[in-house]
Amino acid sequence: MVLDLGSGGGIDVLLSAKRVGPTGKAYGLDMTDEMLALANANKRKAGAENAEFLKGEIEHIPLPDNSVDVIISNCVINLSGQRPRIARSLSSAEAGWPLCRF
Repeated sequence: MVLDLGSGGGIDVLLSAKRVGPTGKAYGLDMTDEMLALANANKRKAGAENAEFLKGEIEHIPLPDNSVDVIISNCVINLSGQRPRIARSLSSAEAGWPLCRF
């Protein structure tokens, strides 16, 4: 399972959904209704049944611990005033979520 923080229009989620295949899942997390609407429109156009977009903030990810295999982010973490805490929690052994930064 893949989680994209600050997924915007959803392109990275859709690419991840294709890569993980029909038995995998790709989630996108965004805090704006406009980006979620765009992402869901792109999902419909792409026919990506294994992609899902969630509304929320990176400080409070609406998924249970240990439910994600990989987290991706295009630097949205830098927009948070709680960067050190987020980075520690996302990459901690307790959360069990590896973080891929690009």
